[in-house]
Formats: sequence, C-alpha cells, structure tokens
Amino acid sequence: MPHNPNEKLPSVTKILKEMLPEPPGLKIWKQRTPQWETVFKEKACVGTLVHYRILNKLCTEELESPNIQISEYPKDIVSIVENALAMWDSLNLEVEPIEVEQFHKNEKYCGTLDLLGVYEDEVILFDLKTSKTVYDTHLLQLGGYAGLLDNYPDGGMVISIHPFLETNPDLNVKTKKIDSSKLYKYTEEFNILVDKWYDAENYRKEICGGFN
Repeated sequence: MPHNPNEKLPSVTKILKEMLPEPPGLKIWKQRTPQWETVFKEKACVGTLVHYRILNKLCTEELESPNIQISEYPKDIVSIVENALAMWDSLNLEVEPIEVEQFHKNEKYCGTLDLLGVYEDEVILFDLKTSKTVYDTHLLQLGGYAGLLDNYPDGGMVISIHPFLETNPDLNVKTKKIDSSKLYKYTEEFNILVDKWYDAENYRKEICGGFN
C-alpha cells in the first residue's frame, strides 16, 4: 500500500525505536533497576541540554532553549554540563557549520539532524550522543538522517560525549567517522526498516478497520 502524504510522517527515531528489538543488556538493566524510568528521564533531559549547549555554540542565531523544568534534571546538572562542554572543546574540531538542528523530510519519514558542516574539506553529517560509546544503531540513525538530504554528504561522524563521572571517570570522548560509501550502506539498511514500518502500520490499520 502506498504512503499517504497527508498523514503525519514517522521520525527517524520513531522508526528505530519501533522496528529494532530492545538490546538484551538493557532489558537486564531495567530488571535490576526499579527506578529505571526516572533514570531514563533524567538522562534524556541531560542529553537534550547538552545538545543545546554544544550546538548553540555553532549557531549564528540562538537555538530554541529546551522546554524542561529544573526539577527534571539531576541535582548535579551544572557540573555535568560543564563536563560535556569541556569534552567537546577537547576534540578541537574545526567545523564550518552548514546546518545546525535543521528539520528535513522526504515522502516517507522525517527527522532533525544535529549538525552538517565542512570538516577537513569534506561535508560531514554529525550526530551527538551522551551514551557510553558509539553503537551500531547510532550509525543506522545517521544513515537515516543522511537519506533526508538533497545532497548526500561525504561522510558521517557520531560523537559520544558521556559526561557522567560515575561511569566515565576520565571523561573520554568516543567518536566514529565513516565515509560516504559506508554511510550509504546504513541509509539503505534504514530504508529497509522504513518499508517494514509501513508494512506493519498498514497491517495494523487493516486489522483495526476490520473491527469497525
């Protein structure tokens, strides 16, 4: 069944969340952590603020500040963000921004990329994370964002800034840079997930319609 362009498009993150299985390690961690939902929410708030503070440094105009209440952040949020900014600065990345926090869409899905810029004479698509390391799903997400661009980038880079001393005492930054051919493979893999998402969505609609 073809996609109806008048319907709301799914985001890159929505497709990944709904189409990829939950990692076994995450399941075990949830079982061992009674307050995992609270921890998840705090980490998400930290990630949003870290993105804002770092990407705002690359903008000519002020980005819209996160709509998050102070009570939703962990108590040590100030030191956490200071760690994140120091970690970013330690990379000494000389990037000439082309786009920062820009929304894109095509006929099937949409998403907001973190940063597109010129780095070492190449147009590179960047994605910032606050996870412990760079995972394959992050590269898959990057491939999804790359597929939204009119001009395909020369490569991509995921930068993992995990600013939590209890799990990253040395405040090491993890990066993964891939060329355009490797990035394109992730775009193709992501497009397969997109098609599967629509197949599942159409199936759900057919089933629900059968009960009307």
